[in-house]
Amino acid sequence: MPEKVVKICHTIMENDSFKSAAKDLLKLLSNTQKQKPNKPRILYVNINGHRNKAGGYDQEMYKLQMEYGRKFLIQFFEEIHFPLYSMKNVSYQNNDIPEKLKLEVNDEEE
Repeated sequence: MPEKVVKICHTIMENDSFKSAAKDLLKLLSNTQKQKPNKPRILYVNINGHRNKAGGYDQEMYKLQMEYGRKFLIQFFEEIHFPLYSMKNVSYQNNDIPEKLKLEVNDEEE
């Protein structure tokens, strides 16, 4: 029988920044790992607002999806689903979740 998958769903609201959204996603991931250790995980993210004049996502939410999601978050999930793309992890799910996040925001580290 296949192992059950833990689905994590999160909606980023219009007033959320890149920094707050990234931290929220990491906190959800960390809490899930504590509650359901090493279970396969799938992330689903919705984004409300955050549109530019051309109708695409603003710079912060584009960066969250394309850089943070694809280059960092994917390693901790079996799959991730953002409005701009869906992606499967081609490697094993990393269950060593960092406690804190180092973000470069305007050339400063948080």
